[in-house]
Amino acid sequence: MDVVALDVDGTLLPDAVSTVSERIVEMHRLLASHPAPVDFVLVTGRPWAGVRDVVAAFEEAAGRRAPHVVHFGSVVTDAVGQQALRRSAIPAEIVQQVVDVYRAHGLSASAIECGNDLQEAHWFVADTAGAGPESTYDFGVPIRRVHRLPDGVDSQAVLTKTEESTARRVLSDLASLGAGLPMEYHSPSGTLYVDSQGSSKAEGLHRALAELGVPPNRAIAIGDATPDIAMFDSVRFGVAVGTASSDVVGAARYVCEGGPSRAVIEVLEVLIAARSETFG
Repeated sequence: MDVVALDVDGTLLPDAVSTVSERIVEMHRLLASHPAPVDFVLVTGRPWAGVRDVVAAFEEAAGRRAPHVVHFGSVVTDAVGQQALRRSAIPAEIVQQVVDVYRAHGLSASAIECGNDLQEAHWFVADTAGAGPESTYDFGVPIRRVHRLPDGVDSQAVLTKTEESTARRVLSDLASLGAGLPMEYHSPSGTLYVDSQGSSKAEGLHRALAELGVPPNRAIAIGDATPDIAMFDSVRFGVAVGTASSDVVGAARYVCEGGPSRAVIEVLEVLIAARSETFG
């Protein structure tokens, strides 16, 4: 295998952990410096601002750069992380409908736009004058406007934070819009995502693999949540984290014993052993 595609939350990183395991970084260094190097592509629902520190940890250690897939495939970065190779967006009128559904349930909402230079702007929309940007899902993305979405703005994603019972009601109402938008509720962060139509982790990963010149049958994918299943189906094989949901376990070719981080180490140990046996 030439590429390992990694989901971030619940796979590479345990919940509430933001630092990549030193063991994983060291293993990446070994694989990247091997005569038959392996690249890592991070494939995440996070915006670029929420994953760039993780990317930096890998690339600094390995001395190699790779494209990465963010916002569930709606944005694919180049290997330098300066430009968007692929970008899809939610049309402004749909953004407003999604925001209206959030607000009908008493929720604040935020919309993230990503330009070609990956300088993300974050619009915050709220019903209450006292609401602040700290109440939204935010990885340091700058707030451009508060309390309203600029007119006619397309967006990469619309998101909010809430508890699961409310999220289920919101998802039901959003589905009734008939816009065909990818949606996910991520627990325990409490983040409800709506992403651009036609985007997926699988589509984004294929664009990243094309940039690397690696065919899909030379890649594996590791994940733990439903959006990762399409990624499994689009590469040589998928690997489920031991703590993955039942649908992910059923779709995977292999299931690790370990949970987040530990499962990634299990896979990398196999890759390192195979390369040592092949190349000596």
